[in-house]
Amino acid sequence: MSETDTNGAVKKGNGRLVILAVFAAFLAPVLIALLMQSSLWSYQPESSKAHGQLIKPVLELNELKPLITERSKWWLVTIDDGN
Repeated sequence: MSETDTNGAVKKGNGRLVILAVFAAFLAPVLIALLMQSSLWSYQPESSKAHGQLIKPVLELNELKPLITERSKWWLVTIDDGN
C-alpha cells in the first residue's frame, strides 16, 4: 500500500536507502578482504599448531585396524601407491 501526505500526493518510500544498505552489507566484506591483502594493513595470522600425530613407520591398513578402537578419536587414513 502506498501512503499519501496531507495534500493527497503519494509519499515515496525509502527504497533507495534499503538498496544502498544491502549493497553496503555485501560490499563491506570484500573491501575489508582487499584491505587485508594490500600493503596498507600488514595482517599476519597466528601460527598454526598441529593437533594430531603422524604414525611412523607407515603401517598397512590391516595392521592399523587394532589401533582404531577408541570411538572418541578421529583418524585420517590416506591410501598411497608407494611412489
